Amino acid sequence: MPPAAATPIPAPTPVYTSEPQSNYVEASVLSSAHRLVEEIKIAYSKVLQEKEEQISLLKEEVGDLKMLVRVLESQSSTGTKNLGANDLAPKEEYNSDNFYFSD
Repeated sequence: MPPAAATPIPAPTPVYTSEPQSNYVEASVLSSAHRLVEEIKIAYSKVLQEKEEQISLLKEEVGDLKMLVRVLESQSSTGTKNLGANDLAPKEEYNSDNFYFSD
């Protein structure tokens, strides 16, 4: 039996849109994209400013902590030099009979 003849498939007919409508859609999309980019820039700037403020506050706190460490170290070094051996001993002795343990 001979092969069946192929039937031609008609080419799709192109659908044309009017140019003004296409340009309007493109302009609308570009306008929306531009607005979104501007909003992202504003949000990023706000976040960046907040982070810079946080960094500034943390630097101040680190400076304060360094000062506190210097003060405590100086007090500690002068305090232990002025104390005698009796001053470093515990003031009160603890008796294990004062503690009660339960099961």
